[in-house]
Amino acid sequence: MISYCCKEHQKIHWSQHKDLCKAIYSVLKDSKIDFLNIKQDINTETWVQMKMNFMLLVAIKIGRKLEHYEEQMFKFLRSCIVCHDQNIKVLEDCPNCPNNSFSNVIDTEGIEIWEILLHWLPNITIIKICLIGPELSIGSMLMNLCKNCQYNNKQFSIQVYDMLYENYAKSDFYTKPNFIIGYNAGIHECEDFKSVNYTWRQSLKIIAKQNCPLILTSYTLSEAKKEQIRLNEILNNCIKCSYFEQNPFSSLRPYRDFETEGIYYQNQYIIMYKNLNTL
Repeated sequence: MISYCCKEHQKIHWSQHKDLCKAIYSVLKDSKIDFLNIKQDINTETWVQMKMNFMLLVAIKIGRKLEHYEEQMFKFLRSCIVCHDQNIKVLEDCPNCPNNSFSNVIDTEGIEIWEILLHWLPNITIIKICLIGPELSIGSMLMNLCKNCQYNNKQFSIQVYDMLYENYAKSDFYTKPNFIIGYNAGIHECEDFKSVNYTWRQSLKIIAKQNCPLILTSYTLSEAKKEQIRLNEILNNCIKCSYFEQNPFSSLRPYRDFETEGIYYQNQYIIMYKNLNTL
């Protein structure tokens, strides 16, 4: 799955990947499906499901959540773009299409850029941003502002809560929001929105009660439309948005899409609601 230029370099890296390699070997040995030796053409949907099942089995075997870079190994297996064959003896790399991996994490080094909100909105003296999600690392951050902001006694803080919004709203940390933003939230991704495992349902109902603007971003136009549909299904109403367009401030950096094996851009489409009031 990962290539090294020589045995020596593989041995140098062995301490970092031996547990994962052993888990992969064990899954391949025990599984009835040979993930790495496909004998016939399969469609993209089946191929994606096979990769995700493979990754899940390895995660269970290794007994921990895979790191982001480890997930990339399974999502973007080196294979033929047409038939998904992974035989290294027959595969050829296109010299004009270099294949790079990008890390999708919150860039804390760029957070200070948000100070510009205090410059654009001079009447605001305090900005408090709460990042909420079960996969985040809890913590807080008080920004070092420019001399002009300090002179005017302005404050900018960021607080992170590793929980669902429904739990945050019931906690002592809760602060009533002026507006809520869901960056690439993917509220449509669970097919059965009535399932007990669908965590967005209750959170969205609580968000609707905040009676404040909601902004959602999506990777693609089709996903943005699905977000709208799912929101209406959960709230059992047709909520009209105030704005639905391609985001003029979306990321210009391409990311690989493991489902389509194409590319997408962060926050490419944006939907704005004045509120989710269903009355």
